[in-house]
Amino acid sequence: MLGLARLPLGLRYAPNYQKGQFQSNIGLLRVNSSISVGKMTQRSHSIPASFSLEFGAEKWHSTASNSMGEFPSPVIEPCGDLVAAVAQALSQPIDFPPLADAVMPDDQVVFAVDPSLPSLVEVVCEVLKWFVEHGTEPHNMHVVVADNQTRVAEDLTARLHEQISAKVSVESHDPDNPEGIAYVAANEESDPIYLNRRIVDADVVVPITCARPASALDYMGVFSVFPLFSDRKTRGNFYSLPKLGNAEEHQQLKHWADQAAWWLGLLFGIQVVPAGGNQVAEILAGQTEPLEQACQTRMNKLWQADAQPADLVVALLDGAPSQHGWYNVARALYNANQCVAPGGSIVVCSNLVEAVGSGLRRLRETHDTPEDIAKRLAKDAHDDALAASVVLEALADHHVYLVSQLRKETVESLGIGVIENEQQLVHLMSQHATCAVLRAAQHLSILPN
Repeated sequence: MLGLARLPLGLRYAPNYQKGQFQSNIGLLRVNSSISVGKMTQRSHSIPASFSLEFGAEKWHSTASNSMGEFPSPVIEPCGDLVAAVAQALSQPIDFPPLADAVMPDDQVVFAVDPSLPSLVEVVCEVLKWFVEHGTEPHNMHVVVADNQTRVAEDLTARLHEQISAKVSVESHDPDNPEGIAYVAANEESDPIYLNRRIVDADVVVPITCARPASALDYMGVFSVFPLFSDRKTRGNFYSLPKLGNAEEHQQLKHWADQAAWWLGLLFGIQVVPAGGNQVAEILAGQTEPLEQACQTRMNKLWQADAQPADLVVALLDGAPSQHGWYNVARALYNANQCVAPGGSIVVCSNLVEAVGSGLRRLRETHDTPEDIAKRLAKDAHDDALAASVVLEALADHHVYLVSQLRKETVESLGIGVIENEQQLVHLMSQHATCAVLRAAQHLSILPN
């Protein structure tokens, strides 16, 4: 299988992608201070007597005392026409020919979908519509979502069957199913590369992933097909906080992911730049390296923040309910931990319903030291082990609170405090001199102070 690999690597096509004007989606609430967003420093605005905090399906209306200082409300404008954005990206990709010229009518095309995509169902549906309009038969199209939550696959299946054809297949990747995973090759260190069998057997693979800043906790390059669609053991090797937190080891993991993409024959991908509010700011497509450069330019402009430490950081999770899982809680908490003052407090606001798994349950092992628990988590391959490691690290120096739909007793058993309503959050704010509000916190890139 060669994913769009028929064209010589040396070919270069002039990019022609739409450029737009964007504003930052980062809000900070602070006494007599300014914030730096991207390359610009913005002065915050006076906080109103009441304000709203949106996270997922929730919108809390709260009041703040004058002592809470200032509150800016910049937003990132979503693209106005998703259909046009998809057509623009696929018809004029960056340094790559139009996909209509690169995909043959009889090709088996697999779309490898990142479950963190904003407007996931709408984006994937429009991409597949474009392929059908340009000659790909529905029975030759297969969607693999890197998530074993059946609801995502069910919602996507219903929409694709309604708007395209019942012949389009949709499946969720299962890292624990050996029958659904195939060996690809070995990397330079002789480590095996395993990937979803449907992806390995395809003629063409089209990754559709959410753009993330290079500083993100689990950034693995522009495709992220590997390790998202790999086996359980490999995912455990990658999603280890000591490795991800070490710049050299993180780079080695990214290099491993790049090798996997090369062995798979991936030359092309689609990246969705988030706008916040489960919306899409821009869709970019193209050849590997220039696509990554373009995405990083966009993410740095839209989502990069240089914030001074605050006594309280409120991190708001963005996206549809299916995106309010422990992975995104970990990303938001990791970012909040970068801009909270020593001994300060962090609140993660989410619609989390995902159950506590084996990794997080290790936090209940009160007879062990945090160091011993951290060592076990570093080798734990369960999906929530990374989240547990991030929580454990944050708890070492800070108070951590969570807004979720989990039972209070369940959350508190992990050493995390519970915020149940707006009044409790406002009360907590009143106990801190400075407060930073991070909107769509899982997408942010916090610059080191």
